[in-house]
Amino acid sequence: MFKKLTLKPGSSANSQIANSMQRNIKNSILALYPNLTQYQDEIFPKKVAIVQVKCQNHINIVLINNEIIFFNEREGPYYPTLRFLHKYPDMMPILQVDRGAIKFVLSGANIMCRGLTSPGARIEVDLPANSVVAIMAEGKTHASAVGLTKMSTSDIKSINDGMGVINQHYLGDIGWVIDYITLQCNLIEITSKKSIPAWKKYHHEPYKWMNKLFIHQTKHRSTKLGIRPIITQQTIFSKHPKSIFHPSNQLLF
Repeated sequence: MFKKLTLKPGSSANSQIANSMQRNIKNSILALYPNLTQYQDEIFPKKVAIVQVKCQNHINIVLINNEIIFFNEREGPYYPTLRFLHKYPDMMPILQVDRGAIKFVLSGANIMCRGLTSPGARIEVDLPANSVVAIMAEGKTHASAVGLTKMSTSDIKSINDGMGVINQHYLGDIGWVIDYITLQCNLIEITSKKSIPAWKKYHHEPYKWMNKLFIHQTKHRSTKLGIRPIITQQTIFSKHPKSIFHPSNQLLF
């Protein structure tokens, strides 16, 4: 789904959405993920507003305390970000792909049935079609993707052909790195400026775009404060060959 997120001028946010809408968002999430009910006071603190950012292509992003926790498309189901899922790993059903499917999952490819039924893969839950699932990888500790089942798990096993799960969010996509945007600057501020690094140019390498965006905002804020920037693109790449935002440097996967 984050493939549709363009992050260009035109995004808008409702920082003061109605209380009724905040309740609807909260109730929809808890209804879809009942295992989160015991943590609801931690996830949705009292007197802390739920912020919904409306992006282009009908994608909505839900934030709490400036942290992105869920997203959806139009009126569809809410998907957790992987960072949120890593905090609550038991919040949703899990499907496991074999080791050979990992590189395809991390490139954004949808998960085929054979990747879920071959040796090393695992399906231990009975789910209908259109179920939100966490995608684990053989030999890994944390979820590598969040998806939506294209068919029931019983059909995945019996048919064992074609697409089994739609890959909605995976390690290294813009949804993975976008949390850092909210730590450095207002999401709407950076999406409304013509001077920000062009997203389209780095669409397939979001961590490189994040590098440039991080540097851009650091320089921008330094200028406003009247101080000299102390971070450069060379500094980032010399310390981190790929990127400080690349999933291989996050120590989670």
